[in-house]
Amino acid sequence: MSEMPHGEAMSWLAARDPDRLSVVCGRQAVTRIQLDRQANAMARTYARLGVGHAHLVALMVPNSIEFYVAALAVWKLGAVPMPVSDRLPDAELEPILDLARPALVVGLGTDRPAAARFVSVPVGFAPDSGADESPLPPARARYGRALTSGGSTGRPKVVVSHAQALIDPESETMGLGPDSVQLVPGPLFHNAPFITSCQGLLRGATVVVMTRFDPARMLGLIEDHGVTWVQIVPTMLQRIWRLPDEERLGRDLSSLRVVFSTGGPFPAWLKAAWAACIGADKLLEAYGSSEMYGGSTLVTGEEALRKPGTVGRPATFRPGSSTRTAARWASARSGSSISSGPGNPTTTISGPSPRSSTGGRRSATWATSTRTDTSSWPIAGST
Repeated sequence: MSEMPHGEAMSWLAARDPDRLSVVCGRQAVTRIQLDRQANAMARTYARLGVGHAHLVALMVPNSIEFYVAALAVWKLGAVPMPVSDRLPDAELEPILDLARPALVVGLGTDRPAAARFVSVPVGFAPDSGADESPLPPARARYGRALTSGGSTGRPKVVVSHAQALIDPESETMGLGPDSVQLVPGPLFHNAPFITSCQGLLRGATVVVMTRFDPARMLGLIEDHGVTWVQIVPTMLQRIWRLPDEERLGRDLSSLRVVFSTGGPFPAWLKAAWAACIGADKLLEAYGSSEMYGGSTLVTGEEALRKPGTVGRPATFRPGSSTRTAARWASARSGSSISSGPGNPTTTISGPSPRSSTGGRRSATWATSTRTDTSSWPIAGST
């Protein structure tokens, strides 16, 4: 099957199997048709608020079904979602929003100072009463997502992925596909949980989302839902391993097919312990940065056991025309850079370093970022 825009893929899945469970979060759950109809209505409401093709929309919604409704609504308009932590203090949030200049901020409380300067809606926002829930015409933006990062430089950054918001809903990636049950233990404002869970959702997987990570609760969810695929960070795996025996031993983890680790070093001893527990063939680790998401390297559990400490083999990537276009754009702007290596190429827009008045230590407040009009973004202009 050929690829289609993300918003269209959700409608295709809903038409094919409308009553299949799509997202579970706590005691709430939605089927494919329910999720698609909510996203269609929300997309039309966002459009009324000014969101259009290639606009950037900040998502400050915590882990929930509501998060996926918002992300799908953005994609259905051909706009670009940018997940942002709802926990950021104003001193860190405002420079990011000033840098990105989103057309809409979803999940921004009215008590936050940024609400006076940006069009925004709070958590729990509902579509317009009577909004049309039918599928929208297919739409796609040149760039599929934008992610935020402070990185090691201490500068606020927006990383715009050149990967278009296209997907084959019948395909698989790293064992994640239509028959998967995917667990999401990490916060959706982080790169890997957002990207992998949306890849699963739009390939027809049932996505089980945790509102916050709890090691014992995670083991229970694997048993209760027959989870087959999970993206996780090594710190979480270590917290599970250190649970008391009565909470960890005897759990049925036989449904697991892939445990995908990223976001930090995976100690050799911990990897060996998990390989003995669930099988080395079920472990997969990626190493990469926000600027090169997709994995600079990949290593399987078997490879890691043969060569402890290895980060694996380089992933492959072939730059395309969008890289050259964005490179021309970035070269003309201060604080912008291009990354094109393993994974997907990206454009990074950086603000200035934070002020420091503490003898070289990082200050608690950011320096004022240069405001960037969205018409200057690569997502809104060149071909």
